[in-house]
Amino acid sequence: MRRSMFQPCGNVSKTMDSKRRFGVAFVVFVAIAVLGLSGRQSLVSAHAEDPPPANGKADPGSRGDKDSAGDKDSAGDKDSAGDKDSAGDKDSAGDKPAGEKSSGEKKQSYDDTERFDLEVREDIFAGFEGDDDALQRGMRKCDDMLKKNPKHAEALVWRGAAKVFISGNAFSKGDRRTGMKMWMEGLEEMNRAKKLEPDNVAVMIPRAAVMISAGRNAPAFMGRPLLEAVRTDFEETYAAQKKVFTTLGEHPQGELRMGLADVYRLLGEPEKSKAQLEAVLKELPDTEYSKRAAKWLKAKPDAKLAHQCIGCHDA
Repeated sequence: MRRSMFQPCGNVSKTMDSKRRFGVAFVVFVAIAVLGLSGRQSLVSAHAEDPPPANGKADPGSRGDKDSAGDKDSAGDKDSAGDKDSAGDKDSAGDKPAGEKSSGEKKQSYDDTERFDLEVREDIFAGFEGDDDALQRGMRKCDDMLKKNPKHAEALVWRGAAKVFISGNAFSKGDRRTGMKMWMEGLEEMNRAKKLEPDNVAVMIPRAAVMISAGRNAPAFMGRPLLEAVRTDFEETYAAQKKVFTTLGEHPQGELRMGLADVYRLLGEPEKSKAQLEAVLKELPDTEYSKRAAKWLKAKPDAKLAHQCIGCHDA
């Protein structure tokens, strides 16, 4: 039986399982970005155009939403990925063979020497599993990076994720003051990271992972803005990967499709959710993803469904 999602506010379990649940939920979606994309592929697309639903028809209402901080999302800005890439190039990462960079693509490459997540993720994941010393060590690494570069988006998003986790622990102990402080700081840092690097998948996925876990269980007035931000991040992640999506492999394709289906369902957009599930059946036949998609398609509208990672961890 798979673990349920961690609840960052409200009735949070006081057991160690709450930490494990959050760790599982977070690892699920980080895997899409840092495991699904190989070092030879760019994490930022010069052509992150509006991602159509799985049926291939453009959805004029899927972009331009505001994120939970109240700022305009990058999808609605003229300088967003839909018009220009983060480096200002006109060339698309998909216009050249994999591994070949255009002249202005330096900021788009994401090889292991540039991956900040490799510096902090083991400590922060260990912290989510209950190792408080490791969590603090990971946060100190984020602090150190931010002292050198206050606008380091990936350090901000990881530190923000850790703060949201800490807020959940504080709420579970009845410390609402600390819980709310960490909650607000964590969300603000993750949203600031997105604003700094709106096209960076390594920012979008950690942010979305935390917010879908929070939004699923939070009261509607708090949860819906979070889920709308998740939808935007997942849609823009798909847009950034669109040209190479079918080459990413079963796991990253399945996780992103199911993540989209999940958030669409939570937001009351059943047709979009259905389109993603049907795409899973078409693109990933005879896999665990297609089996799950088939079950979701047969489920009643009010069924309580939550996607959990397939293949990354034990049940």
